[in-house]
Amino acid sequence: MQIHRIALLGDKDHGKSTFVGNMLMLTKSISDARIEEAKRASRELGRPFEPGFLLDSFSEEREDAMTIDTTRAQIQYKGMGFELIDVPGHEELISNMLTGASNASLGVLIVSAKKGEGISEQTKRHIVLSIMLGMDRLVVGVNKIDTVGYSKGAFDAIKDELSSFIENIGRSLGNVDASFVPISAYNGDNLIKLSKNTRWYKGKPLVQILKNYAVQKDGSARGLRAAVQGAFENGIACKIISGEIKVNQKVVALPSGRYMKIEKIIKAGHDVKSASRGDSPILVLGDYTGIERGTIISAENGRPKVGSNVKALIFLVDIPRNPSIRIGLQEANSSIIIDQELDLKSGNLAKCTKAKALGIYTANLKADKKVVYEAFRDNPELARFSIYDGREFAGLGIILG
Repeated sequence: MQIHRIALLGDKDHGKSTFVGNMLMLTKSISDARIEEAKRASRELGRPFEPGFLLDSFSEEREDAMTIDTTRAQIQYKGMGFELIDVPGHEELISNMLTGASNASLGVLIVSAKKGEGISEQTKRHIVLSIMLGMDRLVVGVNKIDTVGYSKGAFDAIKDELSSFIENIGRSLGNVDASFVPISAYNGDNLIKLSKNTRWYKGKPLVQILKNYAVQKDGSARGLRAAVQGAFENGIACKIISGEIKVNQKVVALPSGRYMKIEKIIKAGHDVKSASRGDSPILVLGDYTGIERGTIISAENGRPKVGSNVKALIFLVDIPRNPSIRIGLQEANSSIIIDQELDLKSGNLAKCTKAKALGIYTANLKADKKVVYEAFRDNPELARFSIYDGREFAGLGIILG
């Protein structure tokens, strides 16, 4: 069974852990013993049963009611498997959030409808970061709808504001398919089946939307891009990040521009006629002198770009003094010149010249050597990069063009 990884996004205290805990119970994906242990922990703390305790492993998380690290849980629904990755919503734990979300292909954003909570800058920051990490399908669970009397007006207010924000950032990042569902993570409304409490909601239950999105997710139609991982005596090892490669196919190695012919493809010790996205074959090319780690192998036509100057959208955890970038297996030192800042209230860009931590900016990057890349709209696999300051992670980015 294929497992689809889903990142749970959203601000602190908006109910992500409760959501996952109840999903585990409603899909019968957790043992009775684990449920009883969580109930006992709730009683010891003098609280009503909290489904989130099924997920929070650390005692300090239970006591503080916050998720410190990324936590994973698997559920099954109608023959499909999902791994729910609950990532921290706290601003100071943003690096943990990026680590967890980077392993997901779909996103669920939990936003509380409770008075005094609602949409925050962190909510919108998570939306942008999820897109930068490759999630172009997002389910927004408008949570705690029971605390506002299952109000359609409260749901619509959140939906309208976030829809407008997503539409604005879509002008830079590309279209994002977002669905909105009114839910009560605690009571289970609209998680697995439609709730009588929200008869005004005409959509599908949240888990059904996830299933539909997971089936649609497929990047195999893009052109051939294979990242060279290393050279061996009988060929080169690579990871195919998009497209397909075939025996006797003529290809080009970038950034050198050298043409080659695929003489043999070896996968799991056997000769095969082709390999596709996700495979890690050995390619026999004849003379592969000079092909090194980080080289991108492309089809002759429709090749990616090669250059040292790019325009990008970046998110900075810290301000790097000596920045470098990593695009897949490619590494280069690079200057970063800030151009505009993304306004998290509107989703629009405004002129800016000085960066601050946790900001999102457009910037011009100038690398000290040529790198192979593509615009995010064309192929996200070769558009995403990490920013480092020495060996310390400092942020991430996507190439706009």
